[in-house]
Amino acid sequence: MKIIVEMNQVQLDDLKERLAFIKGGWERAVVRAMNTAASQARTRTAQRAKAVLTADPERIEQSLLTKKATYGARAATLRIFDQPIPLFRFDVSFLFPTVEGGVTAKTIQGDSPLTLKHAFVARMSNGHVGVFSRRGKERLPIQEHYGPSVATVFEKTPGLEAEILQLAAEKFAQEAARQAEYLTRTQSDQSLP
Repeated sequence: MKIIVEMNQVQLDDLKERLAFIKGGWERAVVRAMNTAASQARTRTAQRAKAVLTADPERIEQSLLTKKATYGARAATLRIFDQPIPLFRFDVSFLFPTVEGGVTAKTIQGDSPLTLKHAFVARMSNGHVGVFSRRGKERLPIQEHYGPSVATVFEKTPGLEAEILQLAAEKFAQEAARQAEYLTRTQSDQSLP
């Protein structure tokens, strides 16, 4: 899932007019404003996901990627990965060793915990720790359990996409005006003897 921070033609014309006397001024203002807006959108998305999910904050942050705008590509992108978060990274309780009783996991704030009666917690040979269960009566194969992804929360939370898009648009407008003011002020300071 992607959220793209773009500008409209009115904003672009306004910046070009205000910064016409500065070489490359409007490009700098646009790129800086887009990158700031994308960063703010990423922060708000992470905050909203952290309020819903009980997962480790760093796992939520890893699910969000910001691609910055450049002078060649004047659009910043917030990408939300749809990879599920391992269940062990949520609010999990278990007895060690997990022979009886299974694993209890709470993935969403306010929901009742889910009990996986025959699940267990194990460390793999590569160091990965997870919540697993056996597929059959044999010792192997085992299957890891996962919780919801940040993209799922984003899609299922009503109005969140509109909120993030509105935030990005507002931050872009504010930052573009601030950058235009800054570039105008620094240019006028340099022209003084």
